[in-house]
Amino acid sequence: MGHLVMAQPRHDPVMFKEVFDLLPLIPGSTAVDGTLGLAGHALEMIRRISPGGKFLGTDWDRQMLEIAKDRIGKPEGTQIDLERCDYREIPKLMQKRSWRADGILLDLGLNSAQIDDPERGIAFKSEGVLDMRMDKTSGEPAASLLNRMSLDQLERVLWENGDERWARAIARKIVERRKVAPLKTTQDLVDCVLAAIPVKARDRRIHPATRTFMAIRL
Repeated sequence: MGHLVMAQPRHDPVMFKEVFDLLPLIPGSTAVDGTLGLAGHALEMIRRISPGGKFLGTDWDRQMLEIAKDRIGKPEGTQIDLERCDYREIPKLMQKRSWRADGILLDLGLNSAQIDDPERGIAFKSEGVLDMRMDKTSGEPAASLLNRMSLDQLERVLWENGDERWARAIARKIVERRKVAPLKTTQDLVDCVLAAIPVKARDRRIHPATRTFMAIRL
């Protein structure tokens, strides 16, 4: 009986042609991808600066960085440096190497591969651990946040970050539920939202938990 092989996540870069119409990359150039992700843009950047180019790629997500490293490999004739860090550290990294960039790319926003990963708990379409962090080595998981914040704090987060008009009711339901058992999964949070918002009052255009998940992610 064969082994089951898990497929690697996939992310197709948006506006691919438009990005490379603007980036002035030729063989020998120095390029920086500050949001490396799954290397969708990086592979083309490296192709354009080879041979003789230099490439710096950064990402704060260890899992994404490992996949990108595997996909990029070790192309001949081009210097490749990959760092696990926030893109705000790029100036320091460039100064350390005495490099001057010819083109820098920042593809800001959530990576669909991260959203679809149930182990991150970013989305509610599949049940997973209620984490929501991009970098699991730092910060506080969403579950921990929801299980310790006061009723007023929860309401303020939901209202100010998500413009959720049922913020008080949802916050109250979270506090009630965690007295029985701490929130652990995305479904736990979805259940709180569904229990708080009357069926007839729900917006049919979006899932009732959309604003709550956005607010907690922020």
